[in-house]
Amino acid sequence: MKNRSEFDLLEGIKKVRKVENPYRRFFLRGNPFPKSAVADSTSESFFSKCRKGALGKVKSFLIYAYTHQRWAGLILKGEYGSGKTHTLFFIVNEINRQLGTLENDRALAIYIENPKDSINDLYQDLMEKLGRNNFESQVATVIEETVQEVFKSLPRQRFIIATKEEVPQDPLFRLRQMGKGLSQDWKIKAGDRLSKELLSRGLIQHGDFARCLCILTCDDEQDMRNAAWRFCIGKALSKGEAKKLGLVSEKLSEDEIVRYAFPSIIQILNKNGVAMLILLIDEFEKIASGSRSYTFSFLENLRSLVDNNLDHFSMIFACVDEAWDVLSSTSPGLTERMSEMVDLVPLDDSAAKLLIADYLKNARIQPYNRSDLLPFDDATVKEINRFSKGSIRYILQNCHILLEHAASNSEITDKIPTDFVRNILSGPS
Repeated sequence: MKNRSEFDLLEGIKKVRKVENPYRRFFLRGNPFPKSAVADSTSESFFSKCRKGALGKVKSFLIYAYTHQRWAGLILKGEYGSGKTHTLFFIVNEINRQLGTLENDRALAIYIENPKDSINDLYQDLMEKLGRNNFESQVATVIEETVQEVFKSLPRQRFIIATKEEVPQDPLFRLRQMGKGLSQDWKIKAGDRLSKELLSRGLIQHGDFARCLCILTCDDEQDMRNAAWRFCIGKALSKGEAKKLGLVSEKLSEDEIVRYAFPSIIQILNKNGVAMLILLIDEFEKIASGSRSYTFSFLENLRSLVDNNLDHFSMIFACVDEAWDVLSSTSPGLTERMSEMVDLVPLDDSAAKLLIADYLKNARIQPYNRSDLLPFDDATVKEINRFSKGSIRYILQNCHILLEHAASNSEITDKIPTDFVRNILSGPS
């Protein structure tokens, strides 16, 4: 008979499941506070009440940006653990929930984890978040009429025009069907004509970018479409790939992204009913960690991005206080273009009570008609907030620790005493 392994996960899990809920005496289904209070875009936000003032300012900013459909920039400042990422997730979800499903003049909010190392990287993140399938469909909607005109001007024996009865009413599918009938030589000729036509009509503003959009939506070869997608999102192609696609260059430069590609993306979205694209960029302080010349170059390129996209575009940056001081002094030009500043100050005791009560409410065993703070009270919350220095992250983590210790202490049957809070959070003397 084999000896049972001491590293027996299944047996350990069974034992935990057999134990009666230790939080029941606090009228809780479990410990509602996160062990590590790291923001999760899929988790429910319980902090909107305690950040009511800051969110009110953000709301006013968004209403202004949306109604004017013009550039507006906001800086969301706060110390580490102040809830900047939670706030960005909350804003993204609310914009897309309330304005993202409108029939016309929608708003699209996209969260970017951090700005990376260059405008090119930032642009790649945006395109990946937009999603290839979604982008292809939107491009097809915008260019279909032009493609139809160009293809119909070709000799009829060079391609087959599918009738509306033969294919679903989907622009991308129709364009792919037409592309199937072209030989390689005529694909190149059609691509030339299409690119020139898109440029002349002002639908797209860059020759290679226009050609790749045509390949992306019309070509029937997967390898060609894959290479075109990589070029469109700012990645480098090999010389062979660029030549096969008929491109002049192998990669979009940062200047081309700022002046041509990004404005084309805004226009494509706008023609598909998106009145405002709002980027929310987290951890903007990472830009300040490089050399001054690198920081200056990135910020000036970002300023140029703003200046070239003053319509239907807005950004919100989240940044720690001291880093924004460095960034603003490095690029006063960009600072001038950020019209709003919202500070996530440390929570006072009243705000901490709202935060804790919301988390507890989510795990209450019903029916329940006692204090919203049980097993805490005003005095214990004040102590928790003092130890946490008003930081949302540390308030939540400390509440998790306290509740875990209280649940394993048979002497605590109702409220957690204030001296218990001090002893646990003070740590070993």
